[in-house]
Amino acid sequence: MRCKGLRVVCVVGVEGVMRSCCEKTMGVLRQNKESLITIIEVLNIQKSILVQCTSMAHARQHTEILL
Repeated sequence: MRCKGLRVVCVVGVEGVMRSCCEKTMGVLRQNKESLITIIEVLNIQKSILVQCTSMAHARQHTEILL
C-alpha cells in the first residue's frame, strides 16, 4: 500500500503542484506588496498603542494601591 502512495506522488510530482501554488502566491504578494506593508504597519502601531495603554493602566493601579 505504501509503495502505491509513493508512486502516485512520483507520477503527479509534488514539485509541480507545490511550485505552481507557491509561484501564484508569491505573485499575489508581490502585486499587493504596498497594501500588505501598510496593513502590517497599522497592526504594529495598534499593538504598540495597546501595550502603552496597558502599561499606563497598570502603573495607575499600582500608584493607587500605594496611596
